[in-house]
Amino acid sequence: MGKFDGILLCSDFDGTFASNGVPIEANMKAIKYFRENGGLFTLASGRNYEFLTPLFKGYDFGVPMINMNGALIYDFDSKKILSERTMKGVTLEKIRRIVAEVGGVSHINLFTKRGFRKLDISGGQAPSTEEYGDLYKFAVRVFGEKPEGDRAKELIKGIMTEHVIERSSSNYVEVLEPESTKSPNTLALKKAVGAHTLVCVGDYENDIEMIKSADIGYAVDNAIDELKAVADRVTVSCKDGAIAKIIEEL
Repeated sequence: MGKFDGILLCSDFDGTFASNGVPIEANMKAIKYFRENGGLFTLASGRNYEFLTPLFKGYDFGVPMINMNGALIYDFDSKKILSERTMKGVTLEKIRRIVAEVGGVSHINLFTKRGFRKLDISGGQAPSTEEYGDLYKFAVRVFGEKPEGDRAKELIKGIMTEHVIERSSSNYVEVLEPESTKSPNTLALKKAVGAHTLVCVGDYENDIEMIKSADIGYAVDNAIDELKAVADRVTVSCKDGAIAKIIEEL
């Protein structure tokens, strides 16, 4: 029996487990210790497994990884996609409305089954493309900071009315299927692996529902105030090895 038996720890990646896309070394050591003593660890990230897997070479996850916020579930150990969900109701007309009505759009990122594509909107309109049919998610970057991001989010909500609109940074607005978010997928994973306690950790808006639905929800110290307000606990900053500190407390 291990001291962490039955605990599933799900962490966001950027700004939580890693800083500037690079995993914190203390966290890497801690999750190996956690796993060796019965714990289950995985990532719940907006990133794709193709970016993440080289960073965790030599680590045995033991449970699937949640990618694309939840649109894609990947088994790191067998290197197989277990499930994937593409978006519905995304049309050229709606993308062009976002460009025209939001204003100040820097670019739109498409995350598709065929890979990542940065959409050129330099002419003021999104070009026609067949890639709207196999999207995991898409994201809109606007010029400016939080006030501009707030405005863009509300305008996009009015266009993409059947989708979840969340931010992963102040001016980066992601558009997702309701089932392709972190909260339902971490809860499903808890059930699938038979864990009795789900611990989730995050830093930004797209982590809020996951933190609220966890048995123990953590905010890192560098998290936004809105996430800290719903978290059960606040730990140290990402750069100070937040995941290692949480494992020490568990």
